[in-house]
Parts: sequence; C-alpha cells; structure tokens
Amino acid sequence: MWDEAPNSQLFTCQELQEAQHLIDLAFTWNMQMALHPSVNTLESTSSKNYMCPNNMWVSDKLTQHII
Repeated sequence: MWDEAPNSQLFTCQELQEAQHLIDLAFTWNMQMALHPSVNTLESTSSKNYMCPNNMWVSDKLTQHII
C-alpha cells in the first residue's frame, strides 16, 4: 500500500503476510498513515530504490491537524 513496485523484496508472500498484521491493527484501531504514500524517506544504499519505512500512524481524529 505504501511502497513502490521496484522494491520487490518487500512483496514476497511472507512480507505481505506480515504487513497484513499491521494493516489489520491499523483498521481495528482506526489509524491512518500520517505521511502520504508517495513520500519516500529513505534511499537504499544497495539498490538505490526509494522507500518509505518511516511511516507514522495516528488516530483518524489527529490526521486533520497534520500539515
């Protein structure tokens, strides 16, 4: 949901299963990502791909206060 296709190492079956746990928790607790999915916060030194591992989650009530 928040990384780009060139980062294929993040989209293995095992990685997707593990990410699903986070997605389920975010849904259960009504959390939103504070950063827009296209905001990359890291350039991999080996692949030079841009990624966004520094996601911040906030309650849906706080998202309207983030600039």
